[in-house]
Amino acid sequence: MERKMTMDYSTKLSTKMEKLSKNEIAKGCLARKNWDKKWEVFHYNGLSISARLCNISISYDTVTMILSGTYKPSDGDEERRPLGDNASLSSWTFDFPLRRKDYTQRMFSESLFSACQRLVRYSYAKDAIQATHEYKRLEAIDKKSVSSTDELAKKYCEDHDIEWEEDYGSVSHGISEKLHYQNDTHHADAFLNKHDDEPFAEELYALACWLKLEDRQSQCQDIIKSGNWETDVDEDAKNDPDPEPATELRPATAS
Repeated sequence: MERKMTMDYSTKLSTKMEKLSKNEIAKGCLARKNWDKKWEVFHYNGLSISARLCNISISYDTVTMILSGTYKPSDGDEERRPLGDNASLSSWTFDFPLRRKDYTQRMFSESLFSACQRLVRYSYAKDAIQATHEYKRLEAIDKKSVSSTDELAKKYCEDHDIEWEEDYGSVSHGISEKLHYQNDTHHADAFLNKHDDEPFAEELYALACWLKLEDRQSQCQDIIKSGNWETDVDEDAKNDPDPEPATELRPATAS
């Protein structure tokens, strides 16, 4: 997924975008006409994000907004739609207080940016990273390690007359978990977490500029300059495509 990065974002922003005002949202949240309304808060490079009211809490004096979005790659691939409009997905919501006088528009914009970042990260960036050769290689290593470690845990339990149970909290489950921890079967997850902001760093930079968040702009610029999610190689696993699992489990480790 090769994408040309540019810092000139202004000509690509949609003219239909709306800047959300926390004061306007707070004033209009009780109006029924706004309950089904969607505000397009961002549209750039085929990425569109909308916000709508999700919950109003009188007890906690807060308003909750939820995000949803679509992304259509520039190469003409079929449009993909995330499940961002599902109210149970708290990663894509954000709250703000209705009447707190010290809660500023900048704080509101920071919350909006963070929610957009999570939506992009878990809906789109994850897919892009998982499609790379390095992620697939690391995933294969992890799967083989998991399988080998499971067999080792079962053999240890058999040798020590421990009943094999997969239920959480069982002795055999605890043994298996400790072995997996020792064997480090999470190379792919680590690679994903390391690079999850990189595939859409340019879009996030444009959003930070739109919201006038200077610190976020700087962070995104650094990611754009240093990002290498398409070419990075996990050095720890580079020369070990088929790592050997542990050959024994000390009784003390399983205690």
